[in-house]
This record gives sequence, C-alpha cells and structure tokens, in this order.
Amino acid sequence: MANTVFLRGLAIHGMVYADESTGAVHLTIPERLPYDVNNEWPLHICKEGDTLFNLAIAYYKDVYPVPCDLWEVIAQAQEYPIVDPSIPLPEGLILQIPTPDYLSATAFGQSLSSTPLI
Repeated sequence: MANTVFLRGLAIHGMVYADESTGAVHLTIPERLPYDVNNEWPLHICKEGDTLFNLAIAYYKDVYPVPCDLWEVIAQAQEYPIVDPSIPLPEGLILQIPTPDYLSATAFGQSLSSTPLI
C-alpha cells in the first residue's frame, strides 16, 4: 500500500509504504530535482542580503499562494544545491530560477523515478 505523504515543499515526491505482512512503515524522502545546465530559466545575480526565501517570494508571489515555501526548488535547481535557506547568498552568485511551468510539470508533477513496491 502506498500513499502520498505531505512533506513540505516537494510534497508529491515523498512517499510512505506499509508492509502489511510485517507492519513496517517505510518513508522515502523527496527526490532531488534534476539539474539541467541547458535549460532556459531566468538567471538571478545575487545582491547583498538576498536569501532563498526572498527570491522565492520575488519570483513566485503572483503564481503560488505561499511562495516562500518554494525556496527549496530554487536551492535544488543549482548545479551545487544550497542547503541552508537562512544564510544570505554571496553577492554576485548567479542562480537559475525555475519557471512556473517547470514547477507545475516537474517539481509538483508525477514522481521523478519509479516507485519501489513492497
């Protein structure tokens, strides 16, 4: 039996599985979004004080009801993912900003890989 578990952000990619024969419950963490150097996403050159939270709000405020939750998508979209959203980003750092179309199709779409069966 498999059910989607709400894991903040990339909710659909975290799954829970219950093995009815043993009663064991297995939880997978969200999958990392694929990095694509050849995408046509807009680039953002970081300024002093930029954080993943304020970038998510700036880029997604008119698209999603809680845009600050999308910091994780921006963090994972980089060649070297950013792990701490609270740390100000270095001035001059160039980030790829995933488009809303990408978010709908991939980040919040179907699973990025095959789901194991129990």
